[in-house]
Amino acid sequence: MDWVSAVFLLLIICTGGVIAWLADRLGRALGKKRFTLHKMRPRHTAALFTVLAGVLVSLLSIVVLLAVNAPLRTVLVEGRRLISERDTAQADVKDLTAKRNELQGETSHLRDVNSSVRAEVSNVNKMLQARQQDIHDLEAKRAALQAKVGQLTAEIGTANRKLRDADTRLASAKTDLKSAQKKYGQVQASYAELFSQQKQLQARNVELDNQNQKLSDELSKLNGELAALQQDKENLTATIQQDQQTVDQSEQAAEKAKLDLAGAQQELADVRNTIAAMKAMIQQDFQKSRTQPLIYAKDQEIVRLPLDPGLTPTLARDYATTLMREARLEAQSAGAGGDPCALLPPITTSDGQVLAEDDQLDLMAKEIANKRENLVLVAYAAVNSFKGEPVGVYVRTFRNPTVYKQGQVVADTRINGADSLEKVVAELQQFIANDVRKAAEDHKMIPRQGEQEGLGQVSMDQILNLAEEIRLDGRELRVQAVARGATRAADLLQLDFRFR
Repeated sequence: MDWVSAVFLLLIICTGGVIAWLADRLGRALGKKRFTLHKMRPRHTAALFTVLAGVLVSLLSIVVLLAVNAPLRTVLVEGRRLISERDTAQADVKDLTAKRNELQGETSHLRDVNSSVRAEVSNVNKMLQARQQDIHDLEAKRAALQAKVGQLTAEIGTANRKLRDADTRLASAKTDLKSAQKKYGQVQASYAELFSQQKQLQARNVELDNQNQKLSDELSKLNGELAALQQDKENLTATIQQDQQTVDQSEQAAEKAKLDLAGAQQELADVRNTIAAMKAMIQQDFQKSRTQPLIYAKDQEIVRLPLDPGLTPTLARDYATTLMREARLEAQSAGAGGDPCALLPPITTSDGQVLAEDDQLDLMAKEIANKRENLVLVAYAAVNSFKGEPVGVYVRTFRNPTVYKQGQVVADTRINGADSLEKVVAELQQFIANDVRKAAEDHKMIPRQGEQEGLGQVSMDQILNLAEEIRLDGRELRVQAVARGATRAADLLQLDFRFR
């Protein structure tokens, strides 16, 4: 039991004893004096004063307790409402406990799944590293074999050339030998006849020796030139290989440039098609603005999409695509036409680059990816849009923190319950439209542009019920508008009202 209630009961018991004692003393005193009132019998008069004294003492005791003890005064005045709030809070605690247990189970399951996935990823990374090492070793062996093949090819070419040179020299030597043998035969056959010419032959022999020496010198010189030519050939082969690599790289760069050019041409064609569609749409705007109703005013909100923190680039791109899909659905339900019925018009950057819708979605995804705070994407109409035509869209990103906790006071005012119902209703409407809205905007809530509720809405039935409660009290009350639940900047503000 609460200590306030215990003290109250104890004081009531004590007060009852005091009242009994005082009433007994008062009844005896009045009975002895035989006091009468308006021809009443003394016994009846004593009984009446005894009852009045008991009532007066009880009333004074209760007034003193209420004046001294604020918690007791609160319990007596707002007892039923406090019991209702306690029951609501207990129900909320039970719901939150159940949700917490459920979330803890899901968290445990996700942790187990995350652990298994990390183990699988680790195994895959190890296998990938082993395969990459094998590939690296094979590439090194292939390069070594290619170098060895090139060296052997060069050596075979050199040996072939040397063999051909040797064959040439051997054929020449054989020819010289045959010629010398023929001459030697002629010399032997005519030795007897030409003995007189021995000195001439000796001189000729000396001359041949000189020629042989010259031929030996020329052969040495040719061998040196051959070695130099071999070195030049090796240098030329290395240069040719480098040139071939350069040519291969140039061909790859040219192929990549062709692909980039083809992609750029395709993007240019897409941008031209989009611009042509926008021109056609602009040409139809004047006629539609005179014959079709306006479905979106310039800067009017179409749709908004809250985002969780820590989005990956892929998930951020999916959210950007989802925003445009929901914008198209909203525009189609509002009466927009075309295929698509809502689009991001091309924009030109500061460096002259034209960005189509996909490029803008990529930039949007890059902007919202890996953020550590809650965000919200809001799509607005870029221009006035009429029924039957596509809606041009632009997107803004806002921070989306929690601006109000459950039960937090948004704004308050004082309203006199003694005024007329019309005046009380008017003051409530002014309080909601001005004070509450200004407080919400000061807390950085994001209004819905072009919509009547803007930040939130209180129905007329709720306002009338509040006005009736204020008038039933009949005195000046402090009216507080409090948040019904936890509210973020992009949420609709839902309110409850308290009286003080």
